[in-house]
Amino acid sequence: MNIKIDMDGVLTNWIEPALKLANVELTQEVKRRIKEGDSFDDIIVTWDNVSDNRDFTWWAALEKLPWADELVERASKLGNVSFLTSPGNIIKHTDTAAIAAYGKIKWCAKHFPNIPLVISYEKYPCACRNSILVDDSMHKIEAFKKHGGNAFWWPNQYSFFDKDLDVQEVIGALIYNVEICKKV
Repeated sequence: MNIKIDMDGVLTNWIEPALKLANVELTQEVKRRIKEGDSFDDIIVTWDNVSDNRDFTWWAALEKLPWADELVERASKLGNVSFLTSPGNIIKHTDTAAIAAYGKIKWCAKHFPNIPLVISYEKYPCACRNSILVDDSMHKIEAFKKHGGNAFWWPNQYSFFDKDLDVQEVIGALIYNVEICKKV
């Protein structure tokens, strides 16, 4: 089984730095909207300006989320793990996407140098019967499944930080889903 893990929101805390860059305060209302899956385009109305004002060090310096090591370690026991991450819209923000890709490469080299990295705006081209995508974007998950892959929705980081969900239970659910996918 090929387990493809998203970076932003699953392994890295990119939400808080993005909000800070956009001068959006992390209020309870913003947190609620993020947990409910509202688009960042709706939360950060100046997103185009924000996405064009980061250099690669912004991406390379993103905080690793507390569960990242355990998630990667436990997933690695079940199959071939790789990171599948988007640099953003490569048509609308070509330069920014290139910078993001470089920063993500630097981040992976520092934190997980032995894990393969795939960078693609769309993730569905990597979908196949023996693959599962672990992602916090329902849009990416639906496209991946539509193209023949399996997927597991990773809850938003605030669901863990606010104790709405237990990360150990979610990792357990992921393992269960991977085992089911392996049998099909």
